[in-house]
Parts: sequence; C-alpha cells; structure tokens
Amino acid sequence: MSELDKYFLWDMLDVLQDAYKCNRVDFDLLYFTRLELLLHKYMNGINRPYNSKSIYGNVAEPLVREKYLLHELPDDTIREMIDCAITAQGQENKMDIYQKLTDEIMRQAGGFKIDGFRFKSKVDA
Repeated sequence: MSELDKYFLWDMLDVLQDAYKCNRVDFDLLYFTRLELLLHKYMNGINRPYNSKSIYGNVAEPLVREKYLLHELPDDTIREMIDCAITAQGQENKMDIYQKLTDEIMRQAGGFKIDGFRFKSKVDA
C-alpha cells in the first residue's frame, strides 16, 4: 500500500472522528461510505477482488465464497473486524471498530505516521 493510500485511510478516519465528535446527523452515512472505501483499499492491497455485494458474504458466508469463487480472507483478525464493522450497532461501537480496523490495516501495511507524511508533487506556477 502506498504512502498516499495510507494517508487517504488516515484522512477518512479523521473525517469520521470529527463527525462522531460533532454528533453529526449524517454520521451513519459517512460511516458506511468510508467503510466501503476502506474495505476496497484493503482488498486491493492484498490483491483480492472487491465487490460490495459480496464483501459480507466473503467474510461470513461460505456459500457466498463458493458462489463467487472467492477465497477466505488471509487474516482472521481482519475478517472478524470486517464482520463487526458491517454489523455494528450504535455510533460509539461503529467508531470504535472503524478505528481498530483502520489501525490494523495500517499496521499490516507497514504503519503510518501523519507527522512524518509529506505529499510530494510539482508546484504549478
């Protein structure tokens, strides 16, 4: 996973944390849209196909894996966290599991520290 991808994951977490702290009415919408992006990045990072209609089945239903010819995810911890993230109830629980899932994905991708991140691009004059 590139450093830019890791920054993207960090930024999504930051946006969701702000929405949670501000008790925004659109928190659940932000949660699920960011969760889908997080899962898409994770699946790309482990070179697995991603389809939103089969992601829950991939982690929880052997029949779905069989139907779509999917392999079980390689990491039990991530698989369990994805299951919890999709089925979580309540904003506090959702925020907690999203944070933990992001942290674990970042850890497995080699870590990320926002303080050390530098976006390098050409400056247009």
